[in-house]
Amino acid sequence: MAKVILGPMVGQASGKIGGMVFSRNRGGTYVRRRAHPTTNTSQWAENAKDTFSLVSGAWAGLTSAAREAWHTWSSNNPIVDRVGNRITLDGHAAYLRVNCFRNAVTGSSLALPPVVGPPAGLATLSLSGAVVSSALNASFTPSQATTSMLLTVMGCIKESSAREYVKGSLRYLGVSAAAQTSTINVLAMLQTRLGTLQNGDVVHVQVGTYDPVSGLRSLPLSASAEITGLV
Repeated sequence: MAKVILGPMVGQASGKIGGMVFSRNRGGTYVRRRAHPTTNTSQWAENAKDTFSLVSGAWAGLTSAAREAWHTWSSNNPIVDRVGNRITLDGHAAYLRVNCFRNAVTGSSLALPPVVGPPAGLATLSLSGAVVSSALNASFTPSQATTSMLLTVMGCIKESSAREYVKGSLRYLGVSAAAQTSTINVLAMLQTRLGTLQNGDVVHVQVGTYDPVSGLRSLPLSASAEITGLV
């Protein structure tokens, strides 16, 4: 891994160029050789590919007015990329961004873009590492999601608390029931997607609110804990 000091012409670098990958941590910008992963053929990956194909194909069936509405919506709702730049997607990309997740959760897509903004996120989130009665609980405030809102849960398992940056390791675990009250048991979600937990593992979760009507998600909150109590 090589450290890089960027000059006045380049402020930040992130992503792949040829066989090299630019990234950044608290030590600054660095470059590493690009790894070529093996093909992921898990059921989760296959489901994601199927959903993407289904939603992408549905774009072609939209009316011209609907496609233009997505172009307009995306121009008014830019996203922020991983280096903090505001990026305006085209209408097709915005349609996929909203509807791939919505289709996975509800089984249907929105023909027209949302007419409201993203839902309010959680105020606080904490994770208890103690596994009691087959429960690993994440607690949050407000103490209950609103009637129409679901909670989205992402997570990962690490063998040590020394590794704090886990964004690239987080995987989608599932959604809660509507109007979920605090607390939410994430044990089954974690083990179904990521495998059996062991005492001493460090679990990281991200939880946000999701509006299945608009298809929009809030910014998530993160929490972590070391697992104890498994027998």
